[in-house]
Amino acid sequence: MKDSLSHTHHSRLISEHLASWGLKRFTDEPAYFNWQRTVLSKEQLESLHDCATSRLKQGDPSADIRFYDLTASPEILPILYSQRYDYFVAAGLAIAKRLASTRQVLDFGCGVGILTTFWATLFPDVQFVGVDRSSASLAIATHEATRRQLPNVRFVYAHLPHDSLTGMFDGVICTQALFQAEDSPGLCSDDWNTFHRRQDSALQHQIEAETGIGARLNELSRILVEDGKMLLCEKARHLGRRIVLQRALAARGFHNLSVPFPLTFGSFGERVEDGPLYEVGRRPSEVRAVWDENPEWPKGQSVYTCTGKTARRMAIAIGAIQEECTSEPPEAHSQSFQTYRGIWREAIVYGYVSVGMDFQGMILASREDESIIVEYFERLKAKRDPDLQTTIRTLWGDGQGDDSQGPIPCYENHTPAAQLIWERLPARCLQEEETYRSSDGRAMHLELGESGPLTYLYWANTLDQRQIILADSSNADWFVRYYREAIHEMKTSVRESPPR
Repeated sequence: MKDSLSHTHHSRLISEHLASWGLKRFTDEPAYFNWQRTVLSKEQLESLHDCATSRLKQGDPSADIRFYDLTASPEILPILYSQRYDYFVAAGLAIAKRLASTRQVLDFGCGVGILTTFWATLFPDVQFVGVDRSSASLAIATHEATRRQLPNVRFVYAHLPHDSLTGMFDGVICTQALFQAEDSPGLCSDDWNTFHRRQDSALQHQIEAETGIGARLNELSRILVEDGKMLLCEKARHLGRRIVLQRALAARGFHNLSVPFPLTFGSFGERVEDGPLYEVGRRPSEVRAVWDENPEWPKGQSVYTCTGKTARRMAIAIGAIQEECTSEPPEAHSQSFQTYRGIWREAIVYGYVSVGMDFQGMILASREDESIIVEYFERLKAKRDPDLQTTIRTLWGDGQGDDSQGPIPCYENHTPAAQLIWERLPARCLQEEETYRSSDGRAMHLELGESGPLTYLYWANTLDQRQIILADSSNADWFVRYYREAIHEMKTSVRESPPR
């Protein structure tokens, strides 16, 4: 109860804090960009665009500094940073929960000090030092600390690794400031058919140098007292970047003090996951949170739904309609209502629903998400007209899966779950395949084949991207055309991709 009240109190405080900086929360992009256009001049918008484009050039820190110097101007600051409103809330509150035991905290990459001043307000007995390489941002941060009468926070300039930090701290915060190269994929997998990365210290060191995290971590580790903690939230959701960061931390003697978790927040109404948030230290810990190098598996990532003719064809192809695993008697509803559940050859869990001639729907998933299908069908069985139609629309949407405008896959997945589905397809009969390898070890693979009554297309690479498409035999010709087009795109991509 106490934690709940504290969270509510802190949530109110951070909302007030962001408002005091002039930040606004938007749930849709049109409203935000309309506000942006009404406040900023055409010249300011063009300058922002030019600076943002320049900073995307890998290995150009001066462009990054120019961008943040520009965004620190009083007119632009609230406009630009309002884009990150929900991120500030999520990161600010999550990190605040882990600062109570600290006394001297360094906030590396503090920017204009939005979160630094929030934490300094929450913890008046803790001394905070904000560090950044944007002089204009630091000027704003210092002004705001004075205006808010925060004697426990100061801001200093440092450009790592060129400058050295002074002082010792029992807490170090680093939010989206370690990776110099935002578009770096990190460490590639050993091959296209695995997510595993071999231990290669030379390659790890090379990537740490390219992304800048090695030198930064060395300096941050140096100024952290032996029993201190480091709180990190980097753009490391991509498995290759996450593994590079975790191995860099482990090599410097760090281990988890709590279980890492992704920050979840909204961005213009869309759900975003960032991070993970790491709480690490060098002292012994009772927490058994190992460095996880496996792909994340969010609940439901293997689930796919189709309706209408597509659903019926898939049900016939895998024998679902004849296989009465679960059936609801027709008299239970005003229309004939039937449900079927089962597992196709230990590879795919399925559920099929038919409501007279009006609706046919199918839901498919890997075995890891079987509980979701069970839950869906328990909800369906508990409903009666007119609730039934509402529930069906909630689960399947309004589409009927009519492929008159073009083929609709019977199953499609673009997550790591695609590899599990592909591996479990029974009696795969390979028709065609192509694998392209670059000089730096990267690989892309595409194959076309059959598995019993189904035609499949599978694509994978060493950047952890996966895709699988399944369809019944009626769409076999379309699959061949799609395969040819994909092969052409792969060849073009290989020719145009520079070595890492």
